Amino acid sequence: MYNNNNSKNNMGCCLFGLVIGLFTGIGLLIYRIILFLLPLLPWAIKGLYYLIAWPFLAFEYGWNRGGVWRIIALTGGVLFGVVMLVAVLTAPPPDPTSPPTRTVIVVTATPSPSPTAVPATNTVLVPTDTPSAPTPTVPPTAVGATNVPATLVPTVAQADVATATVAPQPDAVAPQPAPDAPNAAIPANAIAVTVKRVVDGDTIHVFLDNNDVTIRMIGIDTPETVDPRKPVQCFGKEASNHARQLLNGATVYLEIDDSQGDYDKYNRLLSYIWMADGRMFNQVMIAEGYAFEYTYNRPYKYQAQFKDAQRNAQAQQLGLWAPTTCNGVASDVTAVP
Repeated sequence: MYNNNNSKNNMGCCLFGLVIGLFTGIGLLIYRIILFLLPLLPWAIKGLYYLIAWPFLAFEYGWNRGGVWRIIALTGGVLFGVVMLVAVLTAPPPDPTSPPTRTVIVVTATPSPSPTAVPATNTVLVPTDTPSAPTPTVPPTAVGATNVPATLVPTVAQADVATATVAPQPDAVAPQPAPDAPNAAIPANAIAVTVKRVVDGDTIHVFLDNNDVTIRMIGIDTPETVDPRKPVQCFGKEASNHARQLLNGATVYLEIDDSQGDYDKYNRLLSYIWMADGRMFNQVMIAEGYAFEYTYNRPYKYQAQFKDAQRNAQAQQLGLWAPTTCNGVASDVTAVP
């Protein structure tokens, strides 16, 4: 009788033998390849070394030979360095990988008009055949809203209706003062600051955003008292004392003039100074004879007013225009110790 189990065992042994033979053959092949490549490995390393180091070896060879060869080696080394530097500097930068973008579609919903809530106890419907006063047209409260028909307009009991009186709007709008400014004459764009210290008649220090900022006033020039390059000039101390009397520790308002720029060459902020009573300090100093009108480079905003104030002070011989003081000339009177 034929034994099927012996046949299966024989096939398993043959398959196992084939697998062993296959792995053995692959191992022998890898071993032969390694044996073949091992003698070539030193030559490969030497070739890679000479491929990288040939410029340096050539330079070394020429340098060691001396004479003309040394000059050739130096020239070749310099040229090689220049070429490599140019190649590095002119290499295009790698393209940055741009992040993926997503398109977002925003849908804005249009709000539907909502009727004004009215207490139910006071609401009645006006019949269409009852004569009544014409109902004013109610403007739409939202985009797409329509007017409500007169038959559906609720009316409120007379006791609950307050008559609204609309005051007529004036044609001219009164000037608005700066925030927290006590006087309407102060421009709306003026910046409120606190005076820290008065340097002289045309320069002060203020606290602005918790910083000590030097302010040089636009359009005026007072006699010098603190410039180390100049002696004290006529009426300079009087101008400084008057400025301290008006400004020391006070809250003032800075107005910047775009025509003059923000800072002068000494990094001082250029500004007009408005006092809390609505007077501009720059103009007051000129009008009372403590300062000259001063145009630095370009006309400024209040140039005409300042020139008029100077003409009036000169005509009345006020301050430094008086014959008993400076007679309009801020001459040097005392040397700075």
